[in-house]
Amino acid sequence: GGTGGLGEGTFAEFPSGNVRDGSGKLIKAANDGIEYLDEGLRMTEQPFAGGAKGGQFSTRIIDDAVEYAMKNKVNHVFGKAAHNLDPLVAKLGGQENTFRAVLNAANGKLPASGVFTNIPINVGGYNVIIRGSVINGVPKIGTMFIP
Repeated sequence: GGTGGLGEGTFAEFPSGNVRDGSGKLIKAANDGIEYLDEGLRMTEQPFAGGAKGGQFSTRIIDDAVEYAMKNKVNHVFGKAAHNLDPLVAKLGGQENTFRAVLNAANGKLPASGVFTNIPINVGGYNVIIRGSVINGVPKIGTMFIP
């Protein structure tokens, strides 16, 4: 914890472009000024938050990610037999539960922003490979499959 010796009103640059203000709150520069990020989003000084304990995405962010996936990715992800997801979906009790379980398991293993490819996640005893991107702090699954 703490601000690492930063005085009030000073800023520390992070690789993602996010900064901490003098009180240690994580903020990001936006075109329309400064915006405080979701309190549950925990950034580290590393470009990848894989070393952070407790994950990088809050429950609310995971909810947003599941909502995006259910609206945009159900047919692509679950509609292809080659993705081999049927046993996992059956085990977890549905597609939404599967997206949520995969995102929770991926928490802390994804970049703070940008594209991620071929990230192996263990969910319910299955090795699932995920691809997608983190956009505006929300992990968006592009595809996932069991090889």
